[in-house]
Amino acid sequence: QRVQDDELQVVAQLAGFGAMKFASQLAGLVTFQLDRVIVAAFLPIAQVTYYAVPVTITQKLTLIQASFYTAFFPAASEMHAVRDRPACGGSTWAGRS
Repeated sequence: QRVQDDELQVVAQLAGFGAMKFASQLAGLVTFQLDRVIVAAFLPIAQVTYYAVPVTITQKLTLIQASFYTAFFPAASEMHAVRDRPACGGSTWAGRS
């Protein structure tokens, strides 16, 4: 019975994480796309291009930056958890309790 309760707790935690991840991705989609629809509602389509091109370039740069932190954060977290200061570059945040 105890093992089953533990498994249900893990499933509930995973479902909660999945729901938050879905909400986060949905919010990102709305954030990155809704502005163009609003701008297009008020401006002629030729004017929207002057807005959409720089925004798209900026979004691509943001995605590049996001790929770095999605790789870096788990590694830095693990190094912090095991107090591996040399691997963290000797920074002070790794040694604090």
